[in-house]
Amino acid sequence: AGRYIAFNHVYRHRNLYSNRSDALFRRYTVMEIVIHFIVSTIATFAFAKLFNAPTKELLYCGITGGIGWVIYFILSNNNLGVVLPMLISSFGLTIFARIIAAVRRVPATVYLVCGIFPLVPGRGVYYTIYYLITRETGLAGEYGLSTLEIAIAITFGIIFGSSIPQKLFNKLNKEYRNKKEMTKKDKVNTDR
Repeated sequence: AGRYIAFNHVYRHRNLYSNRSDALFRRYTVMEIVIHFIVSTIATFAFAKLFNAPTKELLYCGITGGIGWVIYFILSNNNLGVVLPMLISSFGLTIFARIIAAVRRVPATVYLVCGIFPLVPGRGVYYTIYYLITRETGLAGEYGLSTLEIAIAITFGIIFGSSIPQKLFNKLNKEYRNKKEMTKKDKVNTDR
């Protein structure tokens, strides 16, 4: 019973949508989400390595990409189309990148550029060019428009995430540093 994560308001009534195909939100097993997170984290980690991100930051770059992809994966398979999930996932990815950047004292672009990798519509670009070369302009236009919508959604997600004042993230950094210093002081005091 507890092995499903329901992303709707009717979790208490698990069987309400069990036989209906028009449920707004699909249920995922925890394993599906974990597998998608691990695969996208590894892919982003590899891209960050290729991108020459600082070695100490590779794991965080991978986690950023994993979080962005999981948000997109959960939302895109729930009858929300492609553009809205892409907007929300790039917004969430930007927020996470800025939080990690504030805590780790590294520019957010290190995490953001690498983390956006799983969301980039490479397939759409490929098919747009493919259908242009094969002179099927209708399909090229369809794929091109879809790719453009996705790219614009990613851009606006980053813009919305970047518009949050830096003071909030700096406050997180101060709190993190204070907790770290308190832990060190407690450890030194207990050693004496």
